[in-house]
Amino acid sequence: MRTICGKLKRLKIKKLYVESLYLSLYQYREIVGNIDGIRVIPMQGIVERYRKRKTQQELEKIRTAIDIAEKAYAVTKETIKAGLSEKKIADFLEYEIRNQGGEKSSFEIICAAGQRASLPHARATERIIEGKEAVLIDWGVCFQFYNSDLTRVHFADKISPAHKKIYQIVLDAQCFAIDKIKPGRKASDVDYAARSYIEKKRICQVFWSWSRAWHWA
Repeated sequence: MRTICGKLKRLKIKKLYVESLYLSLYQYREIVGNIDGIRVIPMQGIVERYRKRKTQQELEKIRTAIDIAEKAYAVTKETIKAGLSEKKIADFLEYEIRNQGGEKSSFEIICAAGQRASLPHARATERIIEGKEAVLIDWGVCFQFYNSDLTRVHFADKISPAHKKIYQIVLDAQCFAIDKIKPGRKASDVDYAARSYIEKKRICQVFWSWSRAWHWA
């Protein structure tokens, strides 16, 4: 706060707009107690409104963060095999992120195999990956204060027919959602396009299973 107060004095600031949700009482008292005549005006959402639209320079940094993440994963996925632990893969990916030019991970890398892949924000453990398991990897790269966030599912062995079917349903749902994206359209409409398709396929699958069971009864 000493540095901030010093700069406010040098710039002769008398009217200071602050984000009231993030300024502590201590910080407020430091400002008004050290700068004579300053008016601290509480506001909300100033930064958020400006951050909604990115400049071309910002977009380029985000693209770079994505590019680094993809390069790091491309190297890492070649090492994934049965017998390795989740943590071993996560540690290797962390190394490659820095090796490819990233500053650090955007967040703690998620690497979860088998049933653990269904856990939200699962932490990488010493659990050993088995031959036919799916491995969920969720990671991102921080580059010049801009972050990427990607998710991939990798198989140490061949993909089973069931997993292929699920993958195709999710891919189709994503395409339907992307087609719904238009200026002025609600995010809930885009979300519904994907969810309704998945639900439709789920109901069809249940009906097919019942029909098959009835046929063989």
